[in-house]
Amino acid sequence: MLKPTITFDDYSKLDVRIGQVIAAEDIAKQNGYIKLDVNFGPEIGTRTCITNLGKSGQYHAHDFLRLSFPFVLNFEPRTVAKHVSNCMILAAMDEHTSSYLVSSDRGTPGAVVI
Repeated sequence: MLKPTITFDDYSKLDVRIGQVIAAEDIAKQNGYIKLDVNFGPEIGTRTCITNLGKSGQYHAHDFLRLSFPFVLNFEPRTVAKHVSNCMILAAMDEHTSSYLVSSDRGTPGAVVI
């Protein structure tokens, strides 16, 4: 189902950038949580992302290492599985709830996604 229409101003509030995963760890296997340390280049530095993309068993920490993905950087920090997550990885989901990582092999860490 399509979500409600938003304005361009709403969209422009998102700060989406390419980040390269430099460390990854399964932290709560029963919930599928994976901790990612992500490099966003010298301007932003490293941030932590806690994702539950391991929930289905489809992804494990090693699947993220040294790869680059788009992340939303300006969500409020959130504590997940006793870790503070201060960015969110973007992924796609089909009608069967299978998740697909959207990776980039060309993006420089910190590059703005438009």
